Amino acid sequence: MYLRTLDRYLELLNERGPYHALFEMEPGSDALRALTRSYLSSVASPRGAHGCYFVHVANEHRGADLEVRKAIRRGIAQMRKILTEHVRAAQDEGVMPPQLDPAKAALMVIAVAWGSHVLIEAGASKDDVLDMTQLLFEGGPEPR
Repeated sequence: MYLRTLDRYLELLNERGPYHALFEMEPGSDALRALTRSYLSSVASPRGAHGCYFVHVANEHRGADLEVRKAIRRGIAQMRKILTEHVRAAQDEGVMPPQLDPAKAALMVIAVAWGSHVLIEAGASKDDVLDMTQLLFEGGPEPR
């Protein structure tokens, strides 16, 4: 039953939840920024959903169950595939450095989002964490 909840969350990932911005906007930096705001608002919300179910499960299980690890890897792979398209578009816009491997950069976006999730749950200010996430969009060429 528990594994079915993970599979269901993976199905819902494309429809709603903290990643919905990626499906409601054209691929690119605006969608990535909207994702960051939406995701962190979900984590910091006093009501309703609190971030990403996969983050909670990964933190709780810490790799103890093989089937749970496989489900989390499937989730990461799906998110990475979606984010890779957005990173490529952000590179085309001139917002993210063109020399970055888009798939590796997509994994970095996931790492920053998940790390932000943990920081907020540990008591860090949502605004401070949101400011930190914007570093993903700095250091590259100026937007065209």
